[in-house]
Amino acid sequence: MAFYEEPLYKVPVVRSRFLIPKLIILLALGGLFYGGVLINIMLLDLSASNETLTKIITFFFLTAIIALGMYITYVKAEKEYHFYRTWMELGNEKVLYTAITQATTEQNIWDKLFHTNQIKIPGHTLRHVPEELHLDEYINKLVVYAQNKGQ
Repeated sequence: MAFYEEPLYKVPVVRSRFLIPKLIILLALGGLFYGGVLINIMLLDLSASNETLTKIITFFFLTAIIALGMYITYVKAEKEYHFYRTWMELGNEKVLYTAITQATTEQNIWDKLFHTNQIKIPGHTLRHVPEELHLDEYINKLVVYAQNKGQ
């Protein structure tokens, strides 16, 4: 019989921190690509109907790629970090608290804008965690508890 343990704590990621930067990047790169296509169309001296058809096909192709990129990003943004008594679950991987030496917090420019943190533990990074949770302190307490319990 399989043993199932309920998580002590579930930490969702900030979805807007995933989606907005990705949307900005996809739109910027898509705009550059579309501009390049427009320049090439002008230089090719196509007929008006072929030029219009190429522009429309390129626009819908780019729109589909941007939509696909946003969908993939949205699916990735659905994840949660689960914390149990003796281990944490990061995606499909289990990390024992006894294997962690210390959790530290880092912020980049996007994290500052969205009030999120990146929590660094040896070999892993928990991204897009709300900064008001002070998750690094929580992880460090769990690590100390796991180490004291093992002695």
